Amino acid sequence: MATVNPVVVNDVASDGGSVMSFTWNLTTANFDGAPADISAYPERAWQVTGTFGGTGVVLLQGSNDGTNWAGLTSSTSTALTAPNISETIERTRYVRPLINPVGVGAAVTVTMIARRPTPLRT
Repeated sequence: MATVNPVVVNDVASDGGSVMSFTWNLTTANFDGAPADISAYPERAWQVTGTFGGTGVVLLQGSNDGTNWAGLTSSTSTALTAPNISETIERTRYVRPLINPVGVGAAVTVTMIARRPTPLRT
């Protein structure tokens, strides 16, 4: 098993860096998403697509220390068993997706859009 790093796209909306996109491609063999530090982005929307492999469940997790993880409460569920879009309520420093339990033949794409109200000034 390898931890899957997110593909990060900065400034997806071309509005000065207030919107970022993170995408994890999880599979039966690689079911653990690497954490993303998104403390500057309080608004978070998740999209989960793909094949869950029968018994596969996608968990959206958060942590403030990067070590101790807990399930995030989404607008639809804390555990996703089918393709869905939801937002999470908690504003943790780190987030990650995880397939647990892992379904046979799982191939899931988890995309999170994170937004802050105004771009940071440099």
